Order: sequence, then C-alpha cells, then structure tokens
Amino acid sequence: MNKNYKLTFEEKFENGLADWEIKEVDELVLKQKETDEVIPDFVRNNTDVVRADTYVRFSKENVEVCDSKLILKAKKDEIGYCGASVQYHGRKFGKGLIEVKAKLPACMPGIWPKILLNGRNGVAHTDEIFGQIKGINDKGKNSFALFAYYFDQYGEHRNEYLHSGYQRWPSFYPTMDNDEPLSEDWHIFGYEKTDIDAIFYLDGIECFRIDIDHPMFTVFDCEGEIALMLGANLPRTEACNEETKLPCSMEVEYIKFYEEVQ
Repeated sequence: MNKNYKLTFEEKFENGLADWEIKEVDELVLKQKETDEVIPDFVRNNTDVVRADTYVRFSKENVEVCDSKLILKAKKDEIGYCGASVQYHGRKFGKGLIEVKAKLPACMPGIWPKILLNGRNGVAHTDEIFGQIKGINDKGKNSFALFAYYFDQYGEHRNEYLHSGYQRWPSFYPTMDNDEPLSEDWHIFGYEKTDIDAIFYLDGIECFRIDIDHPMFTVFDCEGEIALMLGANLPRTEACNEETKLPCSMEVEYIKFYEEVQ
C-alpha cells in the first residue's frame, strides 16, 4: 500500500448475511426506445442489441453462505434464467481502498458476474465496477468501468447526458480491460478512490488509473454501497445459449476496506 491505511471494515460472512439485502427480482424489461442522441467520439457507447421483452430474475434461493463463503448461483428452471444479487446496507464506502477476494465462474454467453460500488450523487446513480469477468467487446478478460445514469419522472432509465451548468458526463464510460484472460481461480479485486484519482487493481497489481479531477468524473465523488451480482440472460448485454453451462456460481471469501490515517 502506498498510503498509511488502516483496516476499518472486514466481512468474512462468519455471521451469515447480517446487514445484507438479498435481492428478489422478477420484472419485464421492455425493448429500449430508439433515440436520436448524438454520442461524442470520445465515448464508446454500448452497441449490443437490446432484446425485446426480457425477464430479469434474481432469486433469494440462489444466495447462500457455506463454510464462511458467500455463494451466488445462476440457474435455469421451468420459467427461465435466474441469477442472484446482494447489497450491503451496514455502511457506505468512500475514499480509501476496498478489496474483495472472489472466484468468478467461467466466461460464458449470458453470464455476468459483477463486483461494484453503487452510489448516488444528486440525480445521478453511480456504479464503479471493479470486478467483472468480461467487458462488452473483450470476452473472458477482467474489466473495470465507471457507469452513471439516472431515471426520469416516469421511472424510465435515461441514457442521455447529465448536465449541471459547468460540466457534463456521459452515462456510459469505456471499460478498462487487463491484458490477460481471467482464470477461474481466487482473485483479489481492488478499487481505490482518492482525492485525485480512481485506481483499479487485480491481485495487488495496478491495472488502470483514472484522473477523477477532471470535471466529467466529479459525479463519482460520493459514497456507495457494495453490491455483488451474478446475472443471467440480462438485457443490453447478451443472451444465454447452448454454450452456457448452468448452474454456475460465484464465491466471495472476504471484503476489506482500508481508510487513510491522518
């Protein structure tokens, strides 16, 4: 560690899932309407086709703690595909270093493991993704991303730009991928937020650094709750097919957070 950090939070799941919300979701996601929004050249927008009438399902039955490890499962049943998602409400995480030791499933079509901080800065919802087995274009590699979005007065997800008089930022940031495909072994995913940058780590090695002093990144200057997800057949990504082997699982051994000692 480059700073005088002190461990201020540690979750080893020895007491089950106290302070964790286990998501129970079964909702229809309609095909996104086409817009005439103009995307600047410096933004790589998600061009994957959105599938119409896609069901997003997360089940409490797919979440368990076994041998002090959190296990999220993705399955297929008589209704369709179903994943798992949990979010920690015991505290929020801001500036400092957060580490998650996890084992992600193999890279397969339609399966999306994810480790992220979910926050809110004004009208913007923020996701800081520091553990995902694949990006939009580079399948099989670990990717890191900053993602901001908001909902309009009707509750509909908006992909336009957010404005605040002196700055603007896009809703989707390009992903940052490491050079090698991610193995199915245990890895330590790290994300560090400071006053001037955001740094992504994999097994203690810096993968990418972003200067958050730039006005377009000020939306991420907020605290967030950690969320863990294993999604299956999600919209705006890709569908499961005959190459998808289910059930599969994502395991988490611990979560640690270090804050700088003044």
